[in-house]
Amino acid sequence: MSNHENQDVINEALGLLRGGNSSAAESLLAGIVDQDPDNFDALRLRGIACHLQEKHEDAVGFLKEALSVDPGSAQTHYNLGVAL
Repeated sequence: MSNHENQDVINEALGLLRGGNSSAAESLLAGIVDQDPDNFDALRLRGIACHLQEKHEDAVGFLKEALSVDPGSAQTHYNLGVAL
């Protein structure tokens, strides 16, 4: 998948999250993370999707992975704090 295609999928997943469909969003994001394990946006949003599904251990794992890619992301630090 190209970067442009990844961004389209991330945007679709974000829309699903905003619409309350965190399970479908996580499924979309899983495909990106599987192919591009360092994709910060996909990792962060997958962590949020997991948290919304009360899959807190998964959420923490994905958010920590996102922070390993971009340790300066204040929003992701906040999301991790909420997931803990």
